[in-house]
Amino acid sequence: MPSRRDLERLVVWCDAGATEAPFQWLRAELGAALTVHAVTPSGDVVGGIVAMWKGRIRMRATSGISELPAEPVRFEGTLPGVRNPGRTVQLTPTADRESLTVALAGATLPSEWNTRFDVTRVVDTAGVVRAEWTLVSANAVPTHLFELALWPDLGIAVDLGPP
Repeated sequence: MPSRRDLERLVVWCDAGATEAPFQWLRAELGAALTVHAVTPSGDVVGGIVAMWKGRIRMRATSGISELPAEPVRFEGTLPGVRNPGRTVQLTPTADRESLTVALAGATLPSEWNTRFDVTRVVDTAGVVRAEWTLVSANAVPTHLFELALWPDLGIAVDLGPP
C-alpha cells in the first residue's frame, strides 16, 4: 500500500522551497495532472482519455513537516478541465505512514467520482510521481482508471502589501 514515504521528495520540496534563503519569494507548489480512462471488466484500458484536469496544488501542513516523517500531510487545489476550464475538480491527496488517498469533489463530476479513493500504485520516475487507482462498480467490476501525476513546480509569490 503506498504511503507518505512514496511522496517524501515532494513533501520536502514543498516544505523547504518557499522558506529557505534565498528563495522566500518562491511559492513551492506541485504541478498536477489528473486523467481518467475507461477500462474493461478485466482491467484493460479502452479508448482515449475520458476526462483530464491540470493545474497546481499546495501542501497544507505546518512548517517543518518534512522533518516529521510520521505525521500526515495533505495537498489541496482546484484543477480546471483541459478541454473545458469551467469544469473543475477539487483534488486533495492525503498521505500518512500507512496509506495514500485522493479525494475528488466537483459539481460536474459523476456522483461515484465524488469520493475518497485509496491509491494502489505509486511510481516515481524522472522527477514525476504518478499515482493510480481504479474505480470499481458495486458488483466488483473495474470501470475507470485514474492517473495522477505530480511534480515540483515553481510559482512566484510577490507580496505587495495592503492595497
